[in-house]
Amino acid sequence: MMIKLMTYNIQHGLDYSSRIIGKRKVNFADIIETINALNPDILSINEIYGKGFIESEEYFDQVSYIAANCNFKYYTFSKAIDAKNGEYGSAVFSKIPFSDYEIVHIPDPIHIHKFGTYESRVLTKFNYGNFDLISLHVGLNPDEQENAYYTLMDTIDPNKKTLILGDFNMTVDNRFIQNIMKKYNEATIDFKNKIINTYPSIDSKIKIDYIFLSKDIKIIDADVLDVINSDHLPIYALITI
Repeated sequence: MMIKLMTYNIQHGLDYSSRIIGKRKVNFADIIETINALNPDILSINEIYGKGFIESEEYFDQVSYIAANCNFKYYTFSKAIDAKNGEYGSAVFSKIPFSDYEIVHIPDPIHIHKFGTYESRVLTKFNYGNFDLISLHVGLNPDEQENAYYTLMDTIDPNKKTLILGDFNMTVDNRFIQNIMKKYNEATIDFKNKIINTYPSIDSKIKIDYIFLSKDIKIIDADVLDVINSDHLPIYALITI
């Protein structure tokens, strides 16, 4: 079975090229265009609004909008927080049916250091029968990252092929990323045999977005898309499973 995967932190459609010159502009049309151009079978999105409390150009049910405009029959929103104007979190969209899913809360950090704030996070595990897919968004605080790593490890079924997608907010040399890469291939690194940075989207300096795959999954193609919509670059992988 051939599957095209995509993971993308869209920062709820906030246009990065406008943001860096001090303007705030939501350009959701470009997000939709980027998704449709790649046409993934499974799409993991970070930083997206569910149902908004106050509907506006920026704050609306972006999950339903992507599903309707990108032809995804199956989709799930996983709320991490109640933001000022709506439910905020991650979502997975799929053209392939999954049998069930589980939303797992990542424990909030007890000790806050380096970064003075944090946001509650979740990961979502999907059962596709012969494989599992896990979507997550990891925080900036080192304690958040540690909690996310151990929550992820506890969630993985070691007896099933597993796909792990999302914004980890950790660079390749981070000890937790290194631990994951001992057990899983990272699609773009494995296929390109080099690290391709994903953040920021203009003059990218670090890789913090990943597609991890069980080592027995064949990678047909993988790359980082050079499109400037949000502050992250999207990545994709074409695999057989």
